[in-house]
Amino acid sequence: MEFRKHGDRTKLYRYLPDERRRCMLGSIPNDITDTADVDPALLAKLEPVEVKQLRAWFTGARPRVARQTAASLSTLAAKMTALYNSLPQEEQQALRQRLTAEMQAWR
Repeated sequence: MEFRKHGDRTKLYRYLPDERRRCMLGSIPNDITDTADVDPALLAKLEPVEVKQLRAWFTGARPRVARQTAASLSTLAAKMTALYNSLPQEEQQALRQRLTAEMQAWR
């Protein structure tokens, strides 16, 4: 079985050696980490060996999702920093004071 990421989903393919092509079995969201979250109709299409391969794929899913989340947060932080730095000094000061007040209110 082959796994290919396409956007926010991972597509599952089975290679058909007789026809020298691959057949798409279905797709799953990138953020699921267990076979319990997979559509039962898709699981019914899979052979027992392919279910084992899917479980092995999910073994690495938690670290993969954590890395994707960290990368997304890093990108977001970089964009927010760039936006903050593009503000005039007065607006930066006002935003800094507002955020400080919000953080103190949470404590």
